[in-house]
Amino acid sequence: MSSQNYYPQQQPQFSGYPAQQEPEKKSKAPKILAIIVIIVLLLALIAEFGARWYIKHEITNAMTEASDSRMAEDPKVSLGTTPVLFGLVQRSLPHLEVEVPSSIDVSYEDNDPNRPVITGMPRTHITGKKLSMGENPEDMIFGELTVDAELPKEVMKAEMIANQSGQSGDDLMSQLLQVNDVVPSPKDQTLEVQFSGGLASIVMSPKIEQGQLTMEVSAVKVFGQELPDVLAETLGGAVEDSVDQNTPGGLEARDVRVTNRGLQISLHGTDVHIDELQNSLNEAGQPQQDGQDSPRGGDGNNDAGNDGAGDDTPAGEDRPGAVGSGGEIFNRAAA
Repeated sequence: MSSQNYYPQQQPQFSGYPAQQEPEKKSKAPKILAIIVIIVLLLALIAEFGARWYIKHEITNAMTEASDSRMAEDPKVSLGTTPVLFGLVQRSLPHLEVEVPSSIDVSYEDNDPNRPVITGMPRTHITGKKLSMGENPEDMIFGELTVDAELPKEVMKAEMIANQSGQSGDDLMSQLLQVNDVVPSPKDQTLEVQFSGGLASIVMSPKIEQGQLTMEVSAVKVFGQELPDVLAETLGGAVEDSVDQNTPGGLEARDVRVTNRGLQISLHGTDVHIDELQNSLNEAGQPQQDGQDSPRGGDGNNDAGNDGAGDDTPAGEDRPGAVGSGGEIFNRAAA
């Protein structure tokens, strides 16, 4: 037997633990970069949220202050999905949407049915696009502006009464045509104006002509019987003059519908300057001084049968009444 095979092969002995490989050092730069990105995004989100809150807060306050009647709820403001911060840097907003709840109220001074007082604003939906902001708030320009307003029948009735009350007291037609009620008919798309407790009525159809709202008389009834065309034109023309509306500057009437509550009006304009719009609203809303009666149309003479007591309102323009001009309800929708 060989000695090489007899003695087992000795394994090398090592003292202590076996040697371990040193781990590779990993770079911390990606983690730091990720943390920085997350912080920047959080700050941007906070800034975006703050900017949206501030803009909505300012618009809500402006709407509340513009209404001379207390609102049951605050207006709802939407700024779209585009980040507001980018728009503020460029001094522009791509989208603005405001839902204004109705705060309209009709009362009568000293309980006199011929002296209506309208306060507040009708329910209005405002959509603005491409709003450019200047150095001052009045320098703002809407690239496109749409105003959808609901005009209650009570407001239309009060506006007609106010316009008639502002006309000459010697006008026999104005004395005969005392408005008692306005009855909308959505099915026929007409408004029936009732006089003298319903003994007489005039049926009118709202129309849009050259961007203005007009009322077209389709029938005149007395004791339920239609009058001949000659009398119908005379009576109907007097009422048409009292309800034709002028839209505020920069806006045109685009659509009108008769609803159970009254009229649904849509106004639209492009490149609408806020200062021009506000000026037209202020001019149209100037109250009339007591004892001053101005003609509606006519040949341009200031007396117009009022023995020189008329004001300087040019012929063909809206005559201010107890609650403003003939376009007051439009002005309230766009104010």
